Amino acid sequence: MFAEYNGKTAVITDDIELSRPYAITFGNGAGGRHVYMELNMSVRLTKGDLVVVVDEVGSVCRVILPANGQPPQPRGYVSVNNISYDDNEIQKANQCRFDNAMAYDGNGNEIYRINEVSNIHERKNGKQLIWSLEIHDMAWINESDADYDFDGAIVDTLRKGD
Repeated sequence: MFAEYNGKTAVITDDIELSRPYAITFGNGAGGRHVYMELNMSVRLTKGDLVVVVDEVGSVCRVILPANGQPPQPRGYVSVNNISYDDNEIQKANQCRFDNAMAYDGNGNEIYRINEVSNIHERKNGKQLIWSLEIHDMAWINESDADYDFDGAIVDTLRKGD
């Protein structure tokens, strides 16, 4: 069973591994329904990585990694001690979203407008160096075009007791 939750953006505060990783997919043979899938792999999170907190129960948070072009989005569990909701920390995160942002080459020439979630490789002079999945190359984006807010509705498995 699945339910909709109000996801809240947070940032990872230590290098950790996602506990009990899984994904929610849309199965072709499932009539478009959500399908729970265990991930038999380790998912490393680095200090500064963004996550969306689905819910908190006691000292554990259920989180989802923001979509970055590599479906399905890994989900799992982390300790509440390993996340921060502080906006100042979130603004320094390793990932962000761009909506119709102009990408520039290393010489400052306009390349292409992008709409994606990207990893930030470097920050310099009000710009961020990212690997763009849309243009398949490194590009500079204005820091002012970065969006770190991933709050919103998240479909996930129903908690026991709900």
